[in-house]
Amino acid sequence: MKVAYVLGRFPVVSETFVAGEIREMERLGHEVRIFALGEGDEGGRALLGGLHAHVSVMAREGRVRALARIAAYVASEPGRFLRGVRESLRIGGLREAGRFVRTTSWAWDAWLAEADRLHAHFASEPARAAHRLHLATGVPFGVTAHATDLFPLAPDVAARLRAARWLVTVCEYNRRALLEAEPWLGEDRLHVVPCGVDARRFRRRTERGGASAVDRPPRVVAVGRLVEKKGFADLVAAAALLRARGRVFEVRICGEGPERAALEERIARAGLGGVARLLGPLDHEAVRDEIERAAVLALPAVIAADGDRDSMPLVLKEAMSLSGRERVLADFDLAPLTARFAAVLTSAGAPP
Repeated sequence: MKVAYVLGRFPVVSETFVAGEIREMERLGHEVRIFALGEGDEGGRALLGGLHAHVSVMAREGRVRALARIAAYVASEPGRFLRGVRESLRIGGLREAGRFVRTTSWAWDAWLAEADRLHAHFASEPARAAHRLHLATGVPFGVTAHATDLFPLAPDVAARLRAARWLVTVCEYNRRALLEAEPWLGEDRLHVVPCGVDARRFRRRTERGGASAVDRPPRVVAVGRLVEKKGFADLVAAAALLRARGRVFEVRICGEGPERAALEERIARAGLGGVARLLGPLDHEAVRDEIERAAVLALPAVIAADGDRDSMPLVLKEAMSLSGRERVLADFDLAPLTARFAAVLTSAGAPP
């Protein structure tokens, strides 16, 4: 099966689950290419190891080359082009029509025109781009919805999903929320496939509870983007309470984001300068080591003011896998979960 992944940016250090799934899809024998709207980040480059998929980044494409490809597409597919423009105008007016025209530069790609499936990670801009490519090529598309893209689901994305053959989400909580908000989706197109953990990498290297496994003083580790929904402000407040009770410990927060300055200010105001540290973005291997050395992994998630929330963060499964329990490793193992995902794509039925 030839599968085109449509992504917002690639590779991104906070989206290890995307690279892991693509790597497993290749291992299963599927031919994969990646179509990303924008560049990834420096920390994400470590995720490219073992990947063979060609990556096309729209932001890299020069204006002259893009115009030439668009003109070639229009000349070869005038009927499909006009239908796509009409549908884009209906959904989002002139701006959306312009974005559709820009996307036809990708549609001129001979490999993409012969792909079996288009799949977008995130029901936001990647889903919009996948729908545009579907209009331009006729290749069926689907979406994996995670969390920040669902709460709330943008009205135009909900409209586009009517054209999708399948929709995957990562947990039962999301599935219930989607069906409650958009009951027309139906059980037949909505599948739950959790993001998996590479069981080969997330096995303990040290004994639990030993001096080499748990630092002294005890270490509390948190991992995630520095955004409101992760609840790191509450973690700092909790650390201040423990410090006031005379407890000795460390707090280490791995990640980057717009709340960094506010968190630094909270740490300083609480007098936790020697206790709590913001480590910034770390690569996947460094995050793995931080979790294994921790006494506790904390993820004090909250519902943000705009409704954004977490549903089933991968870092929780990574920490549970590092517990060393074989049952946990089996439940979250990336390989069988990716095989389940591939089966969804293979068996996706006709559009409603």
